[in-house]
Amino acid sequence: MRSLRDWTFYPITTRALVVRAAVDVTPGMRRITLGGPGLAAHTAPSGHCVQAFRSDGFDDEFKLFLRHPEEPSALVPAQLDGVLDWPRHPHLISRTYTARRWDQAAQELDVDLVLHGDGPAAAWARTVQVGDSVQIAGPKMSGTHPRGADWSLIVGDETALPAIGRWLEEFPEAERAQVFVEVGEDSHRQELTVPEGVELTWLVREGAPAGSTSLLFDAVRAAPWWPGTVFAWAAGEALTLAPLRRWLRREKQLGTEQLDVTGYWRRAAAVAEGPAGSRPTGPEPLVDEQALGAPFDPTAPSDPPAATNPTTPTTPTTPTTPAVPAAADPSALASPAAPEEDEDLLHAAELVGPMALRVAATLGLGSHLADAPATIAELAARSGSSENGLVHLLRYLEATGIVHRDPGAPGTERWGFTARGLEMSDEWYEERLRLDSAHGLEQLAILGLLRAVRTGRGASAERALVELGIVESSAEHQRQRDRLRAEADRAVYLAGPLAEAEALADCSALRISGRGADEIALALHRVRPALELSVLVDPAEAGAMREQLAGTPVAVEDEGLFAPSSSAADAHLLVDLLDRYPDDAAIAVLRAARAACRGGRVVLVGEALDDEALDEHECEDDLLAFSRGEAGLRTRTARDELVRRAGLEVVTASSVGWGFDVRVLA
Repeated sequence: MRSLRDWTFYPITTRALVVRAAVDVTPGMRRITLGGPGLAAHTAPSGHCVQAFRSDGFDDEFKLFLRHPEEPSALVPAQLDGVLDWPRHPHLISRTYTARRWDQAAQELDVDLVLHGDGPAAAWARTVQVGDSVQIAGPKMSGTHPRGADWSLIVGDETALPAIGRWLEEFPEAERAQVFVEVGEDSHRQELTVPEGVELTWLVREGAPAGSTSLLFDAVRAAPWWPGTVFAWAAGEALTLAPLRRWLRREKQLGTEQLDVTGYWRRAAAVAEGPAGSRPTGPEPLVDEQALGAPFDPTAPSDPPAATNPTTPTTPTTPTTPAVPAAADPSALASPAAPEEDEDLLHAAELVGPMALRVAATLGLGSHLADAPATIAELAARSGSSENGLVHLLRYLEATGIVHRDPGAPGTERWGFTARGLEMSDEWYEERLRLDSAHGLEQLAILGLLRAVRTGRGASAERALVELGIVESSAEHQRQRDRLRAEADRAVYLAGPLAEAEALADCSALRISGRGADEIALALHRVRPALELSVLVDPAEAGAMREQLAGTPVAVEDEGLFAPSSSAADAHLLVDLLDRYPDDAAIAVLRAARAACRGGRVVLVGEALDDEALDEHECEDDLLAFSRGEAGLRTRTARDELVRRAGLEVVTASSVGWGFDVRVLA
């Protein structure tokens, strides 16, 4: 998650609050003020600690739980250690909102809701009474004002107004910004704080439906482009923002760290409620990533639509809040499956559709068709593909409603995206779906599952991927760099909390091995610049890791885990490392890590499986790791047994951030 914004991550909490006030900000927006003892630190009914409510960022998000018409009260998650246990029930209703105002002294939290449509959120906003109770979850992270930017470009529709309003109220002095806000009608304009150096432009749809115009994009393109480094923040309807994101990346050459473009809602998904002031954690996806075998990647508050998101139910795997499967009815288990249930199972097992979409993304069809329809010949030239091959692929995508063709003589028809397929033009989705991306290659490890289950040990599928043309054997170094970058992006959610963990507080020199070691080392250096840091990698990865850490004070050691070492480190930090190895090798890793440090201390960090509260995403990670030849995720009990067999003992056990285990061994 490369960004000019600094991020702080909190344990994920849920709490019950009380409505203190409800007032209309405009005819189209209602503000609900929440308070109550639940905002303070307390112990949940489950026995787990709930930290005091915290919201330091202008676009901090939290979930609000609403009652289903067939339920006496809202279904809510239970508090666990840094994470939540979500009810697996179709009547779960949650919506994501921005913390419009957080007054710690008064212990008050404001949330603004758009009064549009007849969905559960809008209905709740209209009827809520002072004294009513409501459950929330989060925020789980906060981002700062961008550092190092000469000016900010701020763009959003009415669903972004709470974040924009709070940002302007908290805007640093002497900072500059251009702000563009789209609303439905003149009466929906708000009295916003406009600091010196900030230019605010209101855009009014004049009766056009929300998410149906290009007002924001047109206004940004027509505005003067100020000199210097810009940070662009945009939020609103997902497909409306896609052209803006492409323009900023291509025309203005903004890097990922300069962009925070988030789809708060998607027009096609808002059938009854419209934006309703609420949003899923990202736009409704074009395809079911669960069917694609794609893990749900947390929120990346920078470029992608917000994404692994432990504040969302554990069962969905897409960046939305989809329905959660109903709990199984025991009486139905003995009954023959209904035909539609058979069809659902077969549909979930389909391979052709997900693979066709991923092939289209790998060929770059999303980018090639983003601006205008094109002929087969034009697409073949742009993508380096066979015209005949594209005919077969596009014909299938047409039959499944992703593309359409304009009438014309054979061979001259122009192909373009349907409304459903338009999301393929979003660069974030295209990158997620590419077979040759770091994420795609992780998913393709599933090709080794059958062998792994039959033999008890998986293996790398790289040779097969080379033979199929998915990857090139000559690009191994680039793949290593991409993989390290992807691991570092995921590690950012652990790095911050770990850098402030008590388990590492007394170290003067620390050695780090495992996934995201570079990101964790850099986070530690930011918090404790005097700490001597080194990252230990296998010789094959040393070149790519040195490129990642070039210009930093972090040393790279390349002798490998099992080689003798003269390291002066007080402790060896192992991050998600043991699960790469079978038991005997994992025990050898623990012994080598202890022997290599003068203090003889080993710190284990990572996720662990909980057999009593299995998480689909963790189980998916486990299955993919097992398929590619790793041991797979272990339970805490299994890890502790490895520690015992290695001749070590657990001195302290704790958790940081989103429930990551931290075990100090000696």
